[in-house]
Amino acid sequence: FKAEVKEELSAQKSEIKEIVKNQKAMAARQEDMSADLKAILSILRQK
Repeated sequence: FKAEVKEELSAQKSEIKEIVKNQKAMAARQEDMSADLKAILSILRQK
């Protein structure tokens, strides 16, 4: 039983790690996108 619980916990831990990694990637992508948008806006303002 203990072994099963340990397996379950480690499976959950790796799932959580994966989710956190994905969220970090998403956040980085959003930052890139907002930087792009700011650049586009500044180009549009210059005209």
